[in-house]
Amino acid sequence: SILTAAISSDNYQGGALAADTIAKLAHDTGQVAVINTIKGISTTDLRQNGFLAEMKKYPNMQVVAADYDGDLLTKAEALSRALILSHPKLVGIFGTNLFSAQGAGQGVAAAHVQGKVFVAGYDAEPAEITLLKQGVINILVIQNPAAEGSLAVQDAYWALTGNKSMIKKSVLLANVVATTANMNNP
Repeated sequence: SILTAAISSDNYQGGALAADTIAKLAHDTGQVAVINTIKGISTTDLRQNGFLAEMKKYPNMQVVAADYDGDLLTKAEALSRALILSHPKLVGIFGTNLFSAQGAGQGVAAAHVQGKVFVAGYDAEPAEITLLKQGVINILVIQNPAAEGSLAVQDAYWALTGNKSMIKKSVLLANVVATTANMNNP
């Protein structure tokens, strides 16, 4: 109630985008899993919920796990290795944050299933970009922090100059997807 405006990325839409992109790469068939960070974090929970809801649109795809890694890269890697061993039809893992995605990618690489198990991550941290370039991570859902900052400065200006009617109370910005195929396209 004390906020003048709230500007953020649409985390639910980002999770759905990860689901759609994994489904496309896997030709709408196979098993998928989510590795989330810590239960109860609103942003990553929304990403997971968007992913799980969107996966329901693919009748030939099955969600086999939704695990938590405690925001530990090593645990995310161990979880992904266990998923690969226990689910031979696994085609995708969605890591809801940096460590979840990076760990999933490292698990896929260690199991030698790159190109068979697609890893989707969130954000565009340097470690994730490196793994995207190597094909260890195949999909990155990318936010638009420049637009978030620009809108925040604009709203601050309007608030300070008495033009609060120009301010939208809540703005959710759509995310975009970078893949190994399009990562060089601005």
